[in-house]
Amino acid sequence: GVIKGYRAVDQDISDTMQAYWVSFAKTGNPNHDGAFLWPQYSTQNEEYLVIDAKLSTAKRLRQQHCDLMDSLADERERKALER
Repeated sequence: GVIKGYRAVDQDISDTMQAYWVSFAKTGNPNHDGAFLWPQYSTQNEEYLVIDAKLSTAKRLRQQHCDLMDSLADERERKALER
């Protein structure tokens, strides 16, 4: 049943995550029969699983934020080399 204070969709997401974790603990891979495919992350495609009421995949999580951090790090390194 659904825990008091939570919606059925919250319980569904929890059940889904528990199944992924159990599979990962048993096999080292979160994927299991009947589950939505959790893609293996790589720096080439940067694909990840979006965990929500409906599972999906996406690419480049928070790309704008990452690009900003990269540019700040590059600027900091450039300034350090000028010293």
